[in-house]
Amino acid sequence: MLENTPWSLTIEQIGSEIVLRASGALDLDTAGQVRSAATSALRTAAPSPTLTVDLAEVTFLDSTGLGMLVTLWHEARNVGGKFQVARPSPAALRILQITGVDALFDLA
Repeated sequence: MLENTPWSLTIEQIGSEIVLRASGALDLDTAGQVRSAATSALRTAAPSPTLTVDLAEVTFLDSTGLGMLVTLWHEARNVGGKFQVARPSPAALRILQITGVDALFDLA
């Protein structure tokens, strides 16, 4: 059983660069919040935005969180932008590698 870890999400937007920093579990309970925030930021960003999702503080990543990352990759590309995952925690990196999704994303 997973412990209930605190969840937080911060968004920083500077010109065409959008950085989302998630902390805690990225799962069924939280992935929707990240997607909503990212989609909203992509709509208002300058042309050809770069969407970076910083996973340094993510303690758990499930299939819902993984699917949300793939969706954001598609959404960023659909508006002519770029998508990258920054500093994945060991737990997040393991899931990205096991599923092969790490080959899809730019990892920073």
